[in-house]
Amino acid sequence: MKTYDLVKKVLIDSEQARNSDKECIWQVYKRIGVIKNVIYFGDREAITKETFLSGKLPNFETIRRSRQKIQELNPDLQATSSTVRKRRKQLEKQRGTHIFREIYET
Repeated sequence: MKTYDLVKKVLIDSEQARNSDKECIWQVYKRIGVIKNVIYFGDREAITKETFLSGKLPNFETIRRSRQKIQELNPDLQATSSTVRKRRKQLEKQRGTHIFREIYET
């Protein structure tokens, strides 16, 4: 299954993943099956170093970009939190508005 399709399934099933890239990445990795339950300082979920370095995991940036494109094309899968929506709109408005100025000493 392609990363794009997997991310779309995660966004459909999890509202938390719509609001957080970290949660989205974690859910994608869980669905791939690389996150294991370990008993180390209590029952926790973890990715082993061997799995992480194997090169079989989709890149974080690939997942983030897929999430962004899916949410752009599917308004029903956009962020549910109003604070997240406001912040994303702010960042979008700022793009291309930065001006470089040199300070001249006189």
